[in-house]
Amino acid sequence: MAARDRGLPVSIYRLGMVTGHSKTGAFQLSNTICLIIKGLIQLGYGPELDIKMSLAPVDYIVQAIRYLSHQPESLNKTFHVLSPHVLSMHQLILNLNTLGYALPSIPYPQWQAKLLNMSPDNALTPMASLFVKKISNSQKTFIETTSFVCQKFDDRNTQDGLFGTDILCPPINNSVLKAYLSYFHRQGFL
Repeated sequence: MAARDRGLPVSIYRLGMVTGHSKTGAFQLSNTICLIIKGLIQLGYGPELDIKMSLAPVDYIVQAIRYLSHQPESLNKTFHVLSPHVLSMHQLILNLNTLGYALPSIPYPQWQAKLLNMSPDNALTPMASLFVKKISNSQKTFIETTSFVCQKFDDRNTQDGLFGTDILCPPINNSVLKAYLSYFHRQGFL
């Protein structure tokens, strides 16, 4: 921003939560979403947790930035490149069930207790505190308040810049989740 203020031609691209490729399923396996999916499957239960996640597949992110960065009118603008779709924890668990993983949903406090008593090799182990530790002066856990969870960002520059193109962000639905799970299996992650 300082460079832009000094007259240099600068565009800023701010990303939301980036997930794997929507078609091939290729994913950075240390990604928080990968670990959450694997951990839920390992735990065998899903939390009744009212969070909505904004998850954008990497192929959309790359296409959007590539296109926008080649447009002269993009100079000196800030672009929030994120998904216009939200995925609730409830829907994620329903989708995983549909795809063959038996994950009954249980009340969040019961799920947190199971989380605290899980096997140390569960993928959620390193991040368990995100789901159980309350933020000071709040009755919510970190996962309920983080930017990983859907927040409002002004993405008008991105939407306006992509208007009229075929660059669209796919929702994280059964088809995309199936690609992710297939990739996880091919990589030995699941």
